[in-house]
Amino acid sequence: MIPEVDPSILSGYCFRCGVPVIASGDPGDVSPIVCEHCAEGGHPGIRGRALPDYALAWARARDERLNASVCYAEAESWNLKASEFEEVWGRRDIDASIMRSRARHMFAAAEAFDAVAEEQERRSK
Repeated sequence: MIPEVDPSILSGYCFRCGVPVIASGDPGDVSPIVCEHCAEGGHPGIRGRALPDYALAWARARDERLNASVCYAEAESWNLKASEFEEVWGRRDIDASIMRSRARHMFAAAEAFDAVAEEQERRSK
């Protein structure tokens, strides 16, 4: 279990390559989890979605628990800040570029949470 991830979500590190992963399933399940890349390579385990390192670092720094809504809110915040910087300094501003990059990482994390939620919903039907 990854401490920065909402405890109601199955999380861990890829059994094969070590990247942080979330997956659909019971959070108490102790089966190995593998990321998409390793699962495609034929490695056994619960197939999960990789989380960007930035999202985990952000959660650690703020003592937050990640889930889709937290990630979407943070991504929107970074995009808004980037837009403000671009209005003043122009589209090529390095700070705005960094903010857009952070937003992309948080959107990727949110999309991973959404994909896991959809898979969990399909399994429960």
